[in-house]
This record gives sequence, structure tokens and C-alpha cells, in this order.
Amino acid sequence: MSEAKRIPGLDGIRGIAVLLVMGHHIAFPGFAAGFVGVDVFFVLSGFLISGIILARLDAGVLRLSSFYRRRAARIVPALWLMLAALTVFTAFFHAPWKIAVFKHALPFAFTFTTQFQLMRGQPAGPLTHLWSLSWEAFFYLSWPLLLSATRRVRPEAMAIFLFVPVLVCAVVRALVFYSQMKLGTLALAAAINRVDGFVLGSAIAFYLRMGFVKETEIVN
Repeated sequence: MSEAKRIPGLDGIRGIAVLLVMGHHIAFPGFAAGFVGVDVFFVLSGFLISGIILARLDAGVLRLSSFYRRRAARIVPALWLMLAALTVFTAFFHAPWKIAVFKHALPFAFTFTTQFQLMRGQPAGPLTHLWSLSWEAFFYLSWPLLLSATRRVRPEAMAIFLFVPVLVCAVVRALVFYSQMKLGTLALAAAINRVDGFVLGSAIAFYLRMGFVKETEIVN
């Protein structure tokens, strides 16, 4: 898959995912499971980012510093602007959340580690939704390094490897939530992580690169 090639159908999938999440948060009838829209975004991130990395690896032009700088330029300014606005609102207006909770959650939000705060059972108030951005940041940081380190691995072996975390994470999450287990930190991390979504999208990009999947099959 070429880095510059755009797949129009993915924009429609993004739109559907946004509507699902919005419907879930406003408790619109029929959208109780709308939270899956977040998982759709994670799969798309895995697919798109892996496509970029694999294309650059194939061309021999992958520069991790450049990749990280581009990701930061797309995310950090908007995030910090939002946090600054929320800080001003909390300080000067009657916020509907506890100031102590907000102050405690702010450093985690600034450093893209809200998911670790939630794993410790600590409330994040109005910043709770940043758990998903935290997982995105974790993926952006770790995945290019992993793909770079494994670029000499045989494609067939890599294809099998990619589906191992997908299966393991999905099974663990299902067991935890359906059995309502008492969770320690590690069990909770395994249960609420979204590694499988990112890796599933990455696997599609990887199979596309190897010719196992055609781009028209993804769009249609």
C-alpha cells in the first residue's frame, strides 16, 4: 500500500464511528453499544499508521524522529489547547466536577497516561475520555520501533505473530467482563487495553502489502 494513496471508503467508516460514539454518550436510543466506534478508530489507526511505516520501510526512508514529530504536531497542540481551556474554566467558573479530581488528572492528561490513572482506579473527571488518546500515543511510540526491529522476519511468520495479541487480548477481555472478576492492576490492564484493535488494523495493512488482501476488498 502506498503511503500517499487515499482510500475514500475509510472516511465513511470514520463518520459512522463518530456517530456511534456520540449516540452512546448522549444515550440516544439504540446506541447502547456505540462505544464500539472507539474500537473502529483503533483498527483504522493500526491500518493507516502501519501502512505509512511499511511503505517507508520498503522504500528505505523511515526516519523515526520525523514520524514522531509529525504525530506530535497533529495531536499535542490541540490537546494542550483543550486542557488549557478546561483549566481556565475550572479555575474561574463553577465547574460541574470536583477541582481536586481535575487537578490530579491533569498531569496524566498532559503526558498521555490517563489510561494508567484509570487502571489504578483513580477518577479522571472531565478528562476520562482521554484514555483512548493515551492508547493511541502508546501505539504511535511502540509500533514503529517493533516494525523496524522485525522488518527482516519472514512475512509468513509475521502474519501469524500479528494475530496472537488479537486473540489473547480479546479472550482475556471477554473472560474478565463476563465473569465480573475482581481485578488487580495487571488484570485490569489486560482487560481494558485495545492492543488487539491496533494490531488487527496493522494485520490488514501487512496482508495488503504481501498481496493477501486487495485494496478493493477493504473499500467494498
